[in-house]
Amino acid sequence: MCRAHDALVSSRTKLINNLRGWLRGQGRRLGKGSTETFAPRMNLLAPLPEYITPQVAMIEALTRQIAEGEKRMRRIARADDLCRRLMTVPGIGPSSALRFTAAIDQAGRFESPHKVSAYLGLTPGEKSSADRQQRLSITKAGPADVRWVLVQAAHCLRHRCRSQEAKPLQLWTLEIEKRRGKRIALVALARKLSGILFALWRDGTSFEVRPR
Repeated sequence: MCRAHDALVSSRTKLINNLRGWLRGQGRRLGKGSTETFAPRMNLLAPLPEYITPQVAMIEALTRQIAEGEKRMRRIARADDLCRRLMTVPGIGPSSALRFTAAIDQAGRFESPHKVSAYLGLTPGEKSSADRQQRLSITKAGPADVRWVLVQAAHCLRHRCRSQEAKPLQLWTLEIEKRRGKRIALVALARKLSGILFALWRDGTSFEVRPR
């Protein structure tokens, strides 16, 4: 289901990018707004050429289907005990929980949170020789869609979450930002989230902030 949803989003993105290119070529400006309001904003520019209106109509149809797909994912995630527990983690929503559980399949397959992070391609690679060990960027192994949603979840947690539960993770990320920069800190937070999700699954628990 998630992959079908991704295909719809990808198709809509391609159409929108095509129309943005057409607008630039025509020297026309589109009012500001979200992706979901792109088609209505295009219609405000009417009359549009005949070869443009079918694309706008397709974007409208895809937006409706994407919204319905997101509703279905929410219903499925909320009906599943494991997904409900994973969604207690700040930044983790239905899409992240469903993709993570589908990718991991069985928690018993992995010995530790680090093994999960490595499977998802969120751990740094290494280039070693007899006298030198060089750390590389993350391996990007494993399912790209899960890695992507975890990075998006990390971004949401870092910049949008206002709950008390989110603060310890935000402060942890901020310390890494000071030393290594925002990009590395965001990936580190995504890696940490993967470990937390695995631990909750393995232990049959929900997320909670432990008092110091």
